Amino acid sequence: MSNINMLADINVEVSVEFAKTKVKLADIARLDRGAVIDLVSDINKPLNIYVQNKLFAKGEAVVLDDGKAGVRILSIVGRDE
Repeated sequence: MSNINMLADINVEVSVEFAKTKVKLADIARLDRGAVIDLVSDINKPLNIYVQNKLFAKGEAVVLDDGKAGVRILSIVGRDE
């Protein structure tokens, strides 16, 4: 069995970063239901896709047939750039 085959069944964490910002703790303490946090991010900007907390790819948000969220890979970091 090759090394890649031995690794093929290992689960890894994949996360997608929609946006992030910094907010003062005092402002967080004042948040209530319905409050909006300004993410200061371009909604059309590609999303960062991380594998095991390491940037892996760029993508765009999509809605799947069952109504769930997904992400379409636009480029692989280091390969397509």
